[in-house]
Amino acid sequence: ELLNFARVSDIDAAAKALRKAVQLPQDNDSNNHKQKVNEQVQVVAGVGYSMGAINLANYVARSGSDCALDAAVTFSGALDTRHQIHFHRSRKFWQPLLVKNLRDLIIGKFQRQLQKRLTAQEIEDIAVAPTVVDFDERYTIKYHNFDTIESYYSQMGAMGDFTSFDNNVDDGTTSSTGPNPKDHSGGVGRIANVSIPLLVVNALDDPIAYPKCLGNDPQRVSTSGSGFTLLLITEKGGHVGWPIGMNPATTGWIWMSTVASSFVDSVQRNAVIDRQVRRQKNSNE
Repeated sequence: ELLNFARVSDIDAAAKALRKAVQLPQDNDSNNHKQKVNEQVQVVAGVGYSMGAINLANYVARSGSDCALDAAVTFSGALDTRHQIHFHRSRKFWQPLLVKNLRDLIIGKFQRQLQKRLTAQEIEDIAVAPTVVDFDERYTIKYHNFDTIESYYSQMGAMGDFTSFDNNVDDGTTSSTGPNPKDHSGGVGRIANVSIPLLVVNALDDPIAYPKCLGNDPQRVSTSGSGFTLLLITEKGGHVGWPIGMNPATTGWIWMSTVASSFVDSVQRNAVIDRQVRRQKNSNE
């Protein structure tokens, strides 16, 4: 199956394969996520950048207590990609630069697959798509049978089904069944299902994943559900940037690498403490 960024099954399969490779059991108890770390206190963590960040956060939110990761860190992603449709500065300046690689990939390598579902005119339209949004409308929506671009972007983002932090539906009334963490009914949506430590890192000057994509109220995003979502928002940093010093070429992406590794290390250290407490408790019984 061709490219579709609303699909999260790839991440799930990779995470489960890694757990199996290092022989880590998976605990589906969302009320005690720390026990998902095995007795050797080795964790499986995911780190995503840009579109990979969007996909990773969406997987963590959608999988809920069934998440096969112990921690996740995203850089320069978007929690609610629906806002990208209306980000006109990005569509006019940045997206024309980004869409070329997407067009070249799909048209250049997957012509035969496209011909099975699309007409010659539809394929030609993809080849001249001027922005990423146009590309998604001409390729992703039609090839993968999404209803609309709004529907696709809603399914792509971890907050793609968000309407309100007060568990209200679109018309402002309370859901008749009340909020349900399992099926994320009500207004908060699937971001409330996050069951592992998730660190979302973004810069306010990001020209692509701009602040509105983070849910408008970062503090309430971080307290949604069981409070496992953390947001680290910097004033500067650009898109997958965060350069350091007068000559950033000498340090590369060390800032992002340090943030990701220190966060995962803290999750692992917490698991060690948790194991020690549990052992002490068991010895006293």
